[in-house]
Amino acid sequence: MRNKLGKLRERANVDAKYVYENINVTNDIYSKWENNKRKVPLKYIIDICNLFEIKLDYLLNLSDNIEISKIKYSSDKKKIGNKLKEIRTDLSMSLREESKLTDISFNALSRYERGIRLISTSALTKISIKTGYDVNWILSEKKTTKNKIIQNNG
Repeated sequence: MRNKLGKLRERANVDAKYVYENINVTNDIYSKWENNKRKVPLKYIIDICNLFEIKLDYLLNLSDNIEISKIKYSSDKKKIGNKLKEIRTDLSMSLREESKLTDISFNALSRYERGIRLISTSALTKISIKTGYDVNWILSEKKTTKNKIIQNNG
């Protein structure tokens, strides 16, 4: 994540202080993220994407390209949970089947869908990759067209 956070800052011509103050974390925490000493929680990945107006794919390591985006992302657990349930319904899967497909525990998937807990970064990435649904759609704040991603395994 270090190179990506640094690239974002360089591209925007801002210093670390600008970022950590705008996403409401301490210099120490942000420094640990940039130096790969701590993982960035999804809530802050969302905040960083909104701050720099970029797509989530980049910070989730699903893309190497920084894409500008006017999408506003949400960390609203209920909204995200509803979209996760919508994906599962679209795929005609039970929670148990989705758990096997994604290697995410049944209980965790249930908590995410019910909006009890914010989905983890790794779970979000697994769900996107395994189901083909775009993380940008899953976390978009507004109702947007449901996007499936095209897998590029070559």
